[in-house]
Amino acid sequence: MQTCISFTPTAQKTLASKNDIGKWNDSLDFFDNKEYLKSIYAFFDYLDSNILKHYANTDKSQIIIPQGSAVIIIDITPETIGIRAPFVKLPADKKLPVLRKCTELNFGTMVLPQITLEEDSLVMSYSMPVELCEPYKLYDVLRDIAVNADKYDDEFVNKFGAIRLMESQATSYAAGELETILENTKKIAAEAMDYAAYFEGKRDQVLASDALFIGINRIKYYANPGGVLNNKLNDAVDIFYGRNHDINAKIKIMRAALEAAKNISFEEAGDTYNLSYQLIPVKGNASRSYLKDWIVRQYEDAASMYNKEHYSTATSYSLYTLYIILAEFNIEDSSRQAIERTLKTAAGKPWKEASAILMKAMTFFYKNEEATLEIEGAEKEAGSEDYGNIVNNVIGQYKSKLGSFMKGLGLK
Repeated sequence: MQTCISFTPTAQKTLASKNDIGKWNDSLDFFDNKEYLKSIYAFFDYLDSNILKHYANTDKSQIIIPQGSAVIIIDITPETIGIRAPFVKLPADKKLPVLRKCTELNFGTMVLPQITLEEDSLVMSYSMPVELCEPYKLYDVLRDIAVNADKYDDEFVNKFGAIRLMESQATSYAAGELETILENTKKIAAEAMDYAAYFEGKRDQVLASDALFIGINRIKYYANPGGVLNNKLNDAVDIFYGRNHDINAKIKIMRAALEAAKNISFEEAGDTYNLSYQLIPVKGNASRSYLKDWIVRQYEDAASMYNKEHYSTATSYSLYTLYIILAEFNIEDSSRQAIERTLKTAAGKPWKEASAILMKAMTFFYKNEEATLEIEGAEKEAGSEDYGNIVNNVIGQYKSKLGSFMKGLGLK
């Protein structure tokens, strides 16, 4: 355990669309000029130019879009916009715990939208006048509904026996590919727990907790798990950042989340690791300029440890930072490649050598001066594959099932 952790390049194949920043600027300009409907339609063109073409009705008064296993319904009039996501039916025998969970989400997780009960269906919704649809606010509201509807439907189904309103439109990996993802995920989880045990043996609870946190983010970067495992990993991250638990409790909770990843069976893996089409990205967008500001504290802490020759700590702080970037942000290819080449080159190196390599990447983002990062001994990666055909298949499956779904809700 005197060397840097291994590196496993991501297995993720994104189905996300590319945002059109020009349309975002149009949306802002229309809003400033009080052309509110034009601002709203430009906003949806910013998300994906196919939304209004393929997901809106003729007069663009209703848009129905997918978000993983959720369905988002947007109703637009000249006066108001309403966004709603009917996501599960209330189970007959566990109404109280489900409603208790809804109250918890309404007060602790949701920001402006709320979960309401409409007959026997739980619905996340929010409406507002068009003159309040400032694009940043509209994005935050839509993201709050879309991400949480997609996130919590699995938990409500698996934990409380709720009934899914629409079958998930995820596309499964091929059996051999899924087996590889499952095997590598378990190796990442096991390695993180081994490093945590090593640092606990040194009575260094801080580095032990960091090792587990890094392992969680490695899994998120590597395989982007969904369903119940995703919720467990995210809950562990929230607890890691929170102030309501001491460090030993945080270690216990993060270790339990990694144990869950380690113990997933092949039969369960298909529901956890798959491809789903998301119009609202879960990750936030981060430019180099944003990362320059975001990384300041982390860079200073890592540099301080490196200058004091505390190489294992400097390595841990750098890994912590770089894996957060990969797991939590949508970044430019040049930034992603810089991090991946760094992590691959540092893997298996002694602490001193690894920390020096990792600090180059930290400095690269901190100074934000060079266009590319050159790492001695690093290999250039092959270009990514085009998964447009998978996207089209997922969209086709989704649209073919919308009719019965909407009829079941009493909608056209």
